[in-house]
Amino acid sequence: SMVESRCLLLLLLGLASSSVAAKQPNIVFILTDDQDIRLPAGKTGSTVPYSNLGSLEAMNHTKQLLINEGLSFNQFFVNTPICCPSRTEFFTGRYYHSVGAPSGSCMHVNAEENVFNATASLFSLLQKAGYVTGVFGKVTNDQTSYFCTKKMDGGMTHIGSPCDYNDYYGKRYFVKDKTGAKHIETLPEAPSTYQTSQIGNRTLNWIRSVAKDAAPFFAYIGPHAPHYPATPAPWVQNTLFANLTAPRTPNFNVESPDKHQMIAQNAALNSEALTWIDQHMRDRWSSLLSVDDVVAAVVNELRQQGILDSTYIFYSSDHGYKLGQWRVGCSKEQIYDTDIRVPLLVRGPGVAANATVDALTGNVDLTPTLLELAGAPLPSFMEGKSMLPFIVTQKNAFVSPRAPAVNWRQQFLLEYKSVGSYYNDHCNIWQPGSTYAGKYGSGPRSPTAHKDPCKLGTVGNGNCYYVDDTETNSWRALRVLKDGQNLVYAEYDSKWQFEDVQFHELYDLDKVCGQLNQNTAMSFLFPPSSVLSSMLIFVCGNNFLFSTVQGSVPDD
Repeated sequence: SMVESRCLLLLLLGLASSSVAAKQPNIVFILTDDQDIRLPAGKTGSTVPYSNLGSLEAMNHTKQLLINEGLSFNQFFVNTPICCPSRTEFFTGRYYHSVGAPSGSCMHVNAEENVFNATASLFSLLQKAGYVTGVFGKVTNDQTSYFCTKKMDGGMTHIGSPCDYNDYYGKRYFVKDKTGAKHIETLPEAPSTYQTSQIGNRTLNWIRSVAKDAAPFFAYIGPHAPHYPATPAPWVQNTLFANLTAPRTPNFNVESPDKHQMIAQNAALNSEALTWIDQHMRDRWSSLLSVDDVVAAVVNELRQQGILDSTYIFYSSDHGYKLGQWRVGCSKEQIYDTDIRVPLLVRGPGVAANATVDALTGNVDLTPTLLELAGAPLPSFMEGKSMLPFIVTQKNAFVSPRAPAVNWRQQFLLEYKSVGSYYNDHCNIWQPGSTYAGKYGSGPRSPTAHKDPCKLGTVGNGNCYYVDDTETNSWRALRVLKDGQNLVYAEYDSKWQFEDVQFHELYDLDKVCGQLNQNTAMSFLFPPSSVLSSMLIFVCGNNFLFSTVQGSVPDD
């Protein structure tokens, strides 16, 4: 394997042991879809910097209950910025290359084997540790097949998840009840079928049913919001965010000649594209209001049941998003912090309130963390690391406070293989004023009304707005935070073999470059060179090393 190395082997061996909790707490994990934390509210006529909240700004309950009353991770990243791989990484504690990539069937990973029919997924391992597990909402892409056709339920005690998760008013749900019986439930046509509310209410009902049981519970909640079309609930006022625009960050709609071809070739976003992006921003924030309601309702239900102080709540997203940055109107799939950096919020016993963590952490760390909370052993093949040293710092009845982390990672592996060539018309938006079943069309595919096939151009003259591309957007990268350095280094290879690198990028995120300043965009450190393109920078132990492209790429 590309990542096999002495350094990584030592890391994996070090994860083989785990402390056992004296008493098992309940655990709730909320995972949104496409939620950014870098894109604040736009201001008409003004350039705005990135924020550390992004779309969380729309969620007042979440800010109060999970940020003010809990812990926020400032440097939490996903290994792969697209849905199915990232989610599979979340639920297995393993990297992209270890869960079937690049030949798997679900966006190049094997979600069926690793999540739904697995004996070593988060769900299965918690169930083996004595937990009853409730699953509500989107787990991964292709769950229509895994749940609703094949009736898979690996490690899942109770299930109430939509078959058609892309439809915010989908009526079919895969249900597994307490007896173990499985069936497809079809809801009546009504506004009450709104997916986020359905998921929330099913979760609340299940928590009520298990709150007094002897066994601890794990509740997974997977809202589809704010993924396009980001349909808001019918009771949300269309005028609530009427004046909101996508943020005009310094890298918004700028020509980027120093980036890989897919980005560099994008033409300037025209007025139609800009209008569409602003509406997409409003839709996204509006759809998150219902997720915010679910957060508040879950916390309130836990309090009503007298178990809030014995429950840990985790909140994250499968990846970030772009809204016009580098002329990409929507989507993810890039090495940039807009795409790879996501929220991680935690509250629970022994967790400091209104606190932050700056350690370099990622989605592969979630499963090891929850297993340690549960007192379950960590399998030796798991590649993530438990984050408990950063989370449990105060005395409590469940988990002893952890000593500060020693020799924590200073670099995090990023991986992605393009899932196809597609464009700005890939994303749909909601049409304000329409009935709840209505949906506006997609964004403009190109700067003009041409009907020719899309074809990559050179700098700034492409005939289509690309958001992904099989020819130029497959990559591996390292996100580095070490000794005051804030870097990302990436190599691109459409074959995903990295024996013949097509292009590479190296950024120092703290450097000023032209109009881009440190907290708003990647600044290019220096032009590509034949020397750097034959090397991959990484950190092993305490020393910077260089490895040939054919060599190994350790995480630590």
